[in-house]
Amino acid sequence: MKFKNLVIILVLSVVLISCAGSGSSGGSARGVNIKFVELPPKELAEGEEFSTTIQISNAVVNANGLNGELCLRDTITDTYGGVSDNSCFPVNLPSASQSDKSISPSIDEYTFTSKPYSNLDPSITNDVSIIADFRYSVDTTAGGVVCVKKPGANSPIIPSNCGTEQSLSVQQPDMPLRVSKILVRPTRINAGSVKLNTEITLSKSIAGELLSKQDSFERSSMASADIDFNVEINGYSASCGGISSGGKLNIRTNENEKVIKCSTLVTLNQDWLDVPVKISMGYGYRQSVVGEKIKLISNEVLSA
Repeated sequence: MKFKNLVIILVLSVVLISCAGSGSSGGSARGVNIKFVELPPKELAEGEEFSTTIQISNAVVNANGLNGELCLRDTITDTYGGVSDNSCFPVNLPSASQSDKSISPSIDEYTFTSKPYSNLDPSITNDVSIIADFRYSVDTTAGGVVCVKKPGANSPIIPSNCGTEQSLSVQQPDMPLRVSKILVRPTRINAGSVKLNTEITLSKSIAGELLSKQDSFERSSMASADIDFNVEINGYSASCGGISSGGKLNIRTNENEKVIKCSTLVTLNQDWLDVPVKISMGYGYRQSVVGEKIKLISNEVLSA
């Protein structure tokens, strides 16, 4: 199946509030959450099928909602029936709704029914796990503000930390890949210019697999992901190490943290200035959750 990529355009002021629930769940209780609300049975006889229901909630306030693909799989081949390889539903959830102090997520449920299990070998332990995978892609923005001082300026109204090394307060939505730190070190260039050496740390906040946007609906695992990555400081693109000419940042699957170093020149015509730092990212993500393990009982065992 092919579905349109999710495009999430989020303002920096969005605050996401947790959505509690019961059942087997995966990912975060905020942002995008997936869980089993009707678990598969613990035992199943040969020739029987099962159904299970999965809930997806979207606690992100945005203009485009959440669109992706939810698939169910088991850990036994199609030779024995069960969950077929193409057991998938398209997911189209509207944006969460926001009131004065709270956010209400949009929620939908999806029910899957397996084929009957067959041809079971009584000499083999036929225990299978049932796993739900949700694949989607996002465009998201994070940022902060750094105070920059003109070299030599000493006005009493200049904030005390202005012109020093600063760890910024990061504003961002609750999504799988987060900016966990922005550290800015200013360096004087001349009487009116300052170079901002900016160190950005990315980290995963939700268990899952980071994907390139074009691989968002691929069902096989990838060794690494090329994500869209751009940094603007004071409205101008910064120069960042490790970014390809196409604006791609490569992150290995086993990397839970990535540090990117950027720099840009800021010219000041006043004693000090609050300079915005904006980080834009686009990527795919796969969140998975494991339901009950089913013990399959063959006809031969049942008739023994």
